[in-house]
Parts: sequence; structure tokens; C-alpha cells
Amino acid sequence: MKFRHPLSRHACAAALCLMPLLSPQANAQFKPHPTPFTIRFDPASLLAERAQMTLPLWLQGVGVRHYRADVEQMQITVVRMDLRQMKSLAPFVELRVGLAAGPGQAVVTAWSETGQQIFRTPSFGSATQSVTETIRVATEGANYIELELPKKGERLQSLCAGAMRFTQVLQSIDFSPEPVVDAFGNAASTVAPSEQDRLLWDRVQALLDAGPFTLQAERAETLEFQISRTPEGAMLTFEVRNAIAENPPLLQLNNADLPPAALTLPDLADPAWRARPVPGTQETLLRYGGWIRVQQFIPGKQLAKGVNTLNFLQTDSLEPVEVRRVEIQLRYRR
Repeated sequence: MKFRHPLSRHACAAALCLMPLLSPQANAQFKPHPTPFTIRFDPASLLAERAQMTLPLWLQGVGVRHYRADVEQMQITVVRMDLRQMKSLAPFVELRVGLAAGPGQAVVTAWSETGQQIFRTPSFGSATQSVTETIRVATEGANYIELELPKKGERLQSLCAGAMRFTQVLQSIDFSPEPVVDAFGNAASTVAPSEQDRLLWDRVQALLDAGPFTLQAERAETLEFQISRTPEGAMLTFEVRNAIAENPPLLQLNNADLPPAALTLPDLADPAWRARPVPGTQETLLRYGGWIRVQQFIPGKQLAKGVNTLNFLQTDSLEPVEVRRVEIQLRYRR
């Protein structure tokens, strides 16, 4: 049986009108989005110490220096960003630093004009997988920010910096706080989960695993939790890094497969997105090197009174992913 919507002819005409605008050959028709407060560096150009032609208003200059560290005489490369004193314009600077897999780790610091260190991140980077870290630096008292990279900095895959400022929002006092917003709309939480189980009306919320733990191909990671009675329904929430958008981790509950989980995807302009070719084909997969928030609804009938077993499975055989902050909410009838 054929069915035709009465507006289908008009919809087709509208789609045909849009085709020239969306064609890759028509790039000249697109108006570039102005980015006066954000800069995305080309790593090769930056490390070759080529002059940056255009800088955002809050950034006075950028320089690269190579040093021999005191510890074990290891070579390091430092990218220095000199800040203009424009605190009302850029009270915070957000950095997105993408690193390829390899030995050594990176660190971000902020310094005053007199050489006093006022900010330092924990070391980050992985020997086995590409990662993207999001760092927010308060510019109060800071004259420059430094990104310290191992060796000649060749593992730097992406570097994006943007100004951030406060915006007033309304938020419920009783419910969980919303994640801190970043420049690209990534919903990964920056608020540490509560270690204690919490009850709110008919809902119980519990942290199953703070993580992070690594998922390897064809090797399940198992979490067990115990409940006193079967709920009406449940919701599982966690964060995953280095995931492929179209192939999120698979979940099994009590040896039964769950439907595909829902990922909260960041803006595609985010430099944490990275295309990876599929071996033996002309296709590519988009992998996100930062943290993505994932949610999974679970019907109450799939949970059993007593011990329940939750398995995480990685479908991609080429690169592992990381999982952290696995939480569950259970809803019970009064």
C-alpha cells in the first residue's frame, strides 16, 4: 500500500532548494561564523613556531619553547599563552587539549607576572589511546598560561582555547546540580558523584562505580549491585571517553542485552572529535576523545530482587574506551 502525505511535494521542493547550500562544492556560499573569543590552533604550525596571524582579544601572544627538564633530563616543550588583563571579558579560559597515545604526560599551569604558580592540573595523557582533556583556568591573578608537553610536542593533536564568563541561571535546589557548561556543550559532569545512596520521594539514587575503568574489545567489565525489591523502572547514567558515536558500549543486565544507550553528543565543532578510517574500506568513524554522558533506561522487570549483574562490553576492536561515574536511579511505587 502506498501512502503520500499531502505536503510531501512541497517538502521535496524545499529539500531540493537546500541541496546546493549543503553541497561540499558550494563552500563559498557559507558565511564563516565569527570567533573573536576562541582560537583553534594548528598543531603543526604552532610547534613549527610560525607566527599566529589572528588572536582573540584576550590573548596577547603565543610562544613555544623547548627545554630539558631537571628530572632525568627529559626534553619537554612548553606552549605559553600571554594574557591581556581583561578580567571582565574573560574571567575563565577553557582549553581543549588533544593528545595522541604515547609515553609521557602533559600538564597545564598558570603563572603570575612575578613567576608565582597559581594553577596546576594533574598530569594527563595515555600510553594506549588518544585523549582530549578540558581544562578551565581562572584568569584572576594570571599573566600567562603554559601547556607543558613531553618531548618535542609531537603528540599534540588539537589545541583550542576560548574565553568563558558567568551567566545567571535558575536551578532547582533539591535535585542533582546540572553539569558545568563548557564551550562546546559537552554534558559530561564536573561535579563529583555522591558516595552515599540518596532517597528522594519514590527514587533511590546510588553510585555503582566511580571509575574510571577501561573497556577492551571482547572483554566484559562487570559490576554487581543488590536491591531489596523490584522497582517500577531504573535509569543508568555514566560517562565514556574515546567512544564512537554510532557504536556506544553495549550493556547487559543479568545476561540479557539492553537496547542501545543514548549519548549526549557535543557540538561537531569540538576539536575532541576525530575521524578514524575503517581498515579495508573507504569509510571513517567519528570518535570523541573527551567525556560523553550516557543514559540507559531499564524496565523494572529486568531487575531482580537480590544481586544483579551489569556487564559493559566494547564493540570496537581497535581502541579501548574509558568509563567512569556509573550511577543508577531506581523508582519504586509508594
